[in-house]
Amino acid sequence: MLITDKKELSRFSDENRVWQLVPSVARSRGGRLFCTFYSGAATETLGNFCILIKSDDDGESWSEPIAVAYAGELHRCFDPTLWIDPLGRLWFTWAKGHEYGVYGAICDDPDAEKISFSDEFYIGESVMMNKPTVLSTGEWLFPIAVWNFWAFEDTLKQKRPYTDIHIDEYLAGRHAYTGANVYKSSDNGKTFTLIGGCRNIAARSFDEHMIYERQDGVLVMLIRTKRGIARSLSYDRGVTWTYATLCIQNPSSRFHVRRLLSGRLLLINHDNFTGRNNMTAFLSEDDGKTWPYKLLLDERDEVSYPDMAQGEDGYLYIVYDRERGGYKPSLDETMKCAREILMAKINEEDIIAGKIVSEKSYLKKIVSKLGKYTGNKDYYKDIPDIDPKELIETASKYESVDKILKTVFVYYPLNCQNMHLVDAKKTDCIIADIEKDFGDSEKVKKHLKKLILLLSKSECNVNREEPLVKGLTEYLQSNVSAEIDVKNYAEKQHVSVYYLCHLFKKTAGISIYEYRNACRFAEAKKLLASSDMKIVDICFACGFNDASYFAKKFKFSEGISPSEYRKLHKRR
Repeated sequence: MLITDKKELSRFSDENRVWQLVPSVARSRGGRLFCTFYSGAATETLGNFCILIKSDDDGESWSEPIAVAYAGELHRCFDPTLWIDPLGRLWFTWAKGHEYGVYGAICDDPDAEKISFSDEFYIGESVMMNKPTVLSTGEWLFPIAVWNFWAFEDTLKQKRPYTDIHIDEYLAGRHAYTGANVYKSSDNGKTFTLIGGCRNIAARSFDEHMIYERQDGVLVMLIRTKRGIARSLSYDRGVTWTYATLCIQNPSSRFHVRRLLSGRLLLINHDNFTGRNNMTAFLSEDDGKTWPYKLLLDERDEVSYPDMAQGEDGYLYIVYDRERGGYKPSLDETMKCAREILMAKINEEDIIAGKIVSEKSYLKKIVSKLGKYTGNKDYYKDIPDIDPKELIETASKYESVDKILKTVFVYYPLNCQNMHLVDAKKTDCIIADIEKDFGDSEKVKKHLKKLILLLSKSECNVNREEPLVKGLTEYLQSNVSAEIDVKNYAEKQHVSVYYLCHLFKKTAGISIYEYRNACRFAEAKKLLASSDMKIVDICFACGFNDASYFAKKFKFSEGISPSEYRKLHKRR
């Protein structure tokens, strides 16, 4: 539930929190700043909650919590996101576990003296921690990931009393949608439809994907993996996606990519990193092919998870976390961490110059910093400080490999904060050795020693589009009303029709004719939103020969009729 009562909110104040992470920021049309992040308990687990604060002086000072998403100690609210939609409304969204759904609430007037939100509503299945993307044709795309659930099955079985469905069936059904999914809304956020997603992702790591639209209309999805940032393309407005291939170096952490008001692309990522350090802002003027401009935001270790909001004056407000403080064995160890949410305010001139040149710009300003914990909950009573030698001796005597590994991972967890530091291949090899030698206590102890040592320590392939396919996509985008003669086109390119069709589908994920129709619908939506042409004339102008067929297919694709689409998106 979303808590807004002041008395209730007091129990989520700074002195009652021991750690915090994963911030998001939004700026209203009137200039008010909002920031959210999550906390609760000692780790990322049941009882987590998402906090919303605001600033009325451009980030100089911040309020105590004005709203908190909290569902009780047997649930979890986490990975919140803030977004100002094209109507000027503030969206506050979060993931809820262990239902594993994305929920949200909307504030119609974020500049009002008294902030009020709508009732909580459901958006899609499982986790979204990045802002939606508004396409040139008016649709809103929501990047929602469905993770693998193996790590949560025990918790689900123990803590969540499902009565209407068997837990194994529940989990099996969730696995069917695993991937970096895309939900679409064509009616300004009233309804949401799962339209597709990228399911072919090597070395997946929470996805945390973001989408931007290229100048040629192709959608680009950037995805977090264990080996860096991967890229997938969609030629049909988000329904199908190409195989994700590595394109940018990254220490397996969230990044941020966004089209700016100037038309440039902004990427916030780690540069020349040795871990989660060197948070840097990059600019691209060629749709992400190159990133020639950069500005170092924070060189320190354990800075991560950037998010950005742009003001109407062009300034970029970038938030991120530092030394989160989670997963520590004791309160004393946690108190040694900075536990900060920070913000940089910069503009494009600063990034191009590679240094702060604008009078109003700044770096490393604190949004929230936790001090001494004075709350009455003992978050660390269930996290005993155990000697590794004692753990090895104890675990090696267990009756199954599964129990051995679960015990080790309780004390040395692989989680979002540290998995980028652990060699996954070595981990898998050691686990295989434990399975192979299970029953030989001395050998298992040696393997466990290697595993604990590994866990305690805390080449990119550019995806180049085929020139043949790129030429055809450009032709189809520029000639939406023309009938494509695939055979004639193939002959001109000196390739067989079969090869051309096979290569196109392999690269784009859809057939040539499906792509042509996607281009036609994209053009139709632009005309509906920007012109007074009759719908029947738009139909013929976009290459459709039957108005009723056009209307039927349009509604099937968008969920609303052409006339309803025009009412929602007509530019005045």
